[in-house]
Amino acid sequence: MYSIPANANPKKIISTFDNGKPEIVRQYPDSKDTTEYLYMRYFENGQLLVKGMIKNNKQEGHWQWWYKNGIVHDSALLKDGKYIGTRKHWYENGVIKEVEYIDPHGDCIANSCNGQLIFYDSLGRIVIDEFLKDGKFDGRVIQYYYNDKNGQIKRYGEYKNDLPWGKRIEWYTDNRRTEGQYLNGKEEGTWHYYKNNKEYSQNEYKNGKVLTIKNLDTLTHQITNSPTH
Repeated sequence: MYSIPANANPKKIISTFDNGKPEIVRQYPDSKDTTEYLYMRYFENGQLLVKGMIKNNKQEGHWQWWYKNGIVHDSALLKDGKYIGTRKHWYENGVIKEVEYIDPHGDCIANSCNGQLIFYDSLGRIVIDEFLKDGKFDGRVIQYYYNDKNGQIKRYGEYKNDLPWGKRIEWYTDNRRTEGQYLNGKEEGTWHYYKNNKEYSQNEYKNGKVLTIKNLDTLTHQITNSPTH
């Protein structure tokens, strides 16, 4: 947490609101070292907005942010000004909103970190579980939906550099399922279509275009396009 010794120097108020309450406060463990201090910023109502240590003019250790109503907004660990470990975000009602498991070998760009990111709805249920690299999808992405089926997977997809690339499975509320592959962002190869776990159709794709449609119920084929070279 925050390692401020009991005999630390008094808090130094950097700025105040018009009502006289402090806006930005610093507390220095050592008065001779102004590059290390506990940073605190407040809302005008006196509620903490953010709190964390600064070392060598960079964020260090455990940092927390709050909503105006006192509910924690964000919590994170930082080292040399960079996020490490796990970063968490909450809705204003106190329910978890996002959890990020940051890649120790990655970095954060535009507030988006490399690693696994899990999104929750306002009821605390997972809606998206994804992997990011340089702010782009990279790895598997799972989406969920909630109606009469609790936690039913809606989509499983694999990505490379923000493009669909690899396995894709989609589930529908009427017991249908689609399975296939993407290559460089486009459908490729044989796609399978199921109803009540029984396969009823196959489509053959090349570079995102349907070449043939095979109806497994009637055993009929339909040629739609010729391959493009």
